[in-house]
Amino acid sequence: MGLLENAKPNAAVLLSHVAGELQRRHGLRAAVMYTKSYFGTPTEESLIQRILQNCDFAVAGIGD
Repeated sequence: MGLLENAKPNAAVLLSHVAGELQRRHGLRAAVMYTKSYFGTPTEESLIQRILQNCDFAVAGIGD
């Protein structure tokens, strides 16, 4: 599972909790956190490609 956080405060915390719940409830084994370079711009194509190559699915989170 990929976790894409937008570099705003608390996004990583929120996604970590989501990952923990998904792992606990559904037995998912791995979670990898990815971080955008800046919250106000689209996700970089190179980062999207890394997520696509390494993850079965991704969850995006927004913090503040």
